[in-house]
Amino acid sequence: MSAAAGIQHGLDASASSQRLINVAFFEDNRANPLKFTFQNDVPVRNYFNLGTGLVMVLPNGWQPSVNFRAMVGNAQFNNYAAIWVENRPVVQAAGRVSHP
Repeated sequence: MSAAAGIQHGLDASASSQRLINVAFFEDNRANPLKFTFQNDVPVRNYFNLGTGLVMVLPNGWQPSVNFRAMVGNAQFNNYAAIWVENRPVVQAAGRVSHP
């Protein structure tokens, strides 16, 4: 069994503020090209990544594992991921590879 935790912390003060972004299309060659402005969200400076996992070795070489990861503390969104993996033994017989 394993566990992991980490904190994401933004140190760059210039990247930690809300701002206006001016945009124009690259190939808009008209005399009066379309331009627009939008305001980004305030960046989240601190949030956490947490995770846990379990790997088992069972008879006949079968190795199932499960992992779970979560991003928490981010005011803009939450992110969760779960992964299930089955590692079955590879058997080689008479020049062929097969999975039992």
